[in-house]
Amino acid sequence: MYMNNQPQATAGIKHVSTDSVCKEEKSTFWANIICQHLIQVDCNSIADQAQFHGSIQLRKIAHVDVSQVESCAQHMARTAPPIAQADKEYFS
Repeated sequence: MYMNNQPQATAGIKHVSTDSVCKEEKSTFWANIICQHLIQVDCNSIADQAQFHGSIQLRKIAHVDVSQVESCAQHMARTAPPIAQADKEYFS
């Protein structure tokens, strides 16, 4: 659940969702979450904005980050602008 613009942690698991985001902002919110927690991409929803849903569960196990992602259909592209914004750790 997403509360006060912060992911809610439950027993070491962070859960971030579009559930509490107004329908006009879901796609932008989701794209920002994908870029923040997974990889820098351009993300465009294929689904109807009012019906769009996405959630990520994040967990760290030792030195490994594990993610479970569920969402409606979308198109993602690894293009120059988001790549330029990526941390250098993605290229190491």
